[in-house]
Amino acid sequence: TWLESYASEDGLFRVGLGDWVAPGGNPPEGPVLSSTAHAYLFASRLADIAEILGDDESVSIYRDRAEELYETFNDAFLDEATGRYMTPGVDAYRQTSNILPLAFGLVPDEHVEDVVANLVADIEARDNHLNTGVVGTRYLLPVLTARGEIDTAYAVATQTTEPSWGYWIEALGRTSLQEHWHANTRSLNHHFFGSVGHWFFADLAGITPGEPGWAVTRVKPYVPADLDRAEASTETVRGTVVASWQKTESGLELRASVPHNSTGEIHVPLLGHSADDVVAPDAATFVGEDDGYAVFSIGSGDWRFVVGD
Repeated sequence: TWLESYASEDGLFRVGLGDWVAPGGNPPEGPVLSSTAHAYLFASRLADIAEILGDDESVSIYRDRAEELYETFNDAFLDEATGRYMTPGVDAYRQTSNILPLAFGLVPDEHVEDVVANLVADIEARDNHLNTGVVGTRYLLPVLTARGEIDTAYAVATQTTEPSWGYWIEALGRTSLQEHWHANTRSLNHHFFGSVGHWFFADLAGITPGEPGWAVTRVKPYVPADLDRAEASTETVRGTVVASWQKTESGLELRASVPHNSTGEIHVPLLGHSADDVVAPDAATFVGEDDGYAVFSIGSGDWRFVVGD
């Protein structure tokens, strides 16, 4: 294939721009780690697509290729002793080099905890600032959130000093997205750092499709310690979805609006409470408690859930 024509003899991909416009200029690690990680992602996704289409031959081809790339990637970049991903010859810790393996499922299970801990430690050492270009920034906040680090993600997202989105807004007075994190940017209208907007909707407000075509609307908000409320709405092919939550003296109140011709899967944050402390509408079906959430199945319409004494 076209992509395979760029593979080196060692199985790695040394093509592309790498983590473009990271703070400090061109990333010292170059493109090899990020490009090889994306080659794995492409093979995995093609296998998933082939499985949906019932193309067993293609499933086998792409799964086998993904497994090869998994082994090649970890052999080349994972330092098992320290729990860090590094490009050979680059000693400095690079956030994107560790974000991508976490985002794409490349980290062996026994090393996930260490890789996450090292990423958080580097962010904290930078006074809760990111050090990522366009490639790493896309996945930074979702990766932190999914790995139980919502407070770190929120701290990064709300910074107002360079490099950060808040620096653009408060210090520079920008009303659009820049190409570079620093003030002297080439472009003042670049969309590719806009992934923070997706995080607002999908993680803070918690709105995602539970099934293709929004046949099921999932609402699963992540609640930072320093944020008291969040609300969002989005238009889907089935209608408007609305989700909001607000902390109360005893817990939390969550509201969700699910459009007609759709059902809902609502994950209510327990914030230290048990599922028994959730007051839910009679028509909501309790599914179970899962990793700090009480999960309910609902139909269309407007719904309110209250957590607390």
